[in-house]
Amino acid sequence: MKRFCTTGPVDKQTCYYVERNEEMKKALEYIENYRYFTISAPRQTGKTTFLLDVVENIKDTFLPVFISFENLGSVTEEDDFIRIFQKKVEFFLESNLNQPINLKRIKKIAELDEYFMQLYEQTGKETVLMIDEFEMFGSERLVSNFLHTIREIYHGRKNKKLRSVILISVGYLSVVG
Repeated sequence: MKRFCTTGPVDKQTCYYVERNEEMKKALEYIENYRYFTISAPRQTGKTTFLLDVVENIKDTFLPVFISFENLGSVTEEDDFIRIFQKKVEFFLESNLNQPINLKRIKKIAELDEYFMQLYEQTGKETVLMIDEFEMFGSERLVSNFLHTIREIYHGRKNKKLRSVILISVGYLSVVG
């Protein structure tokens, strides 16, 4: 017997779940066309479950990286942020995609393009970066630096190997388009 799930990503075998076919089609089209986009909705509305479905849909073609910024509210130093970011990416790839990663460490947000190019060299796939709980990123200075770097990478997206970025939040994000 299925039940309603209100505690996190939905287990489709045991919980009710409504497929979002039109939204999935649009998300996959955005990714295919090198688009960066946001998903904003209230808590417990299926954002994380939807993105996990995106991961399943693209993992044969692209390199999905799904991380959360939920615990980054107190991070104010760039070197702390970039170290945590790299650990989250590598943990996701190793634990969810069984993809061992051995990358040269970067030290600055401005070096993220090098990081994504390294991922491409190791996997042969362009990265689709999905960041859940983006609004929890506490430092306005670091958020700005991160978003400006992502924007710069976007301008050279076909050479930088960052296919798409999806920011997920519970509120409206007006910082990217």
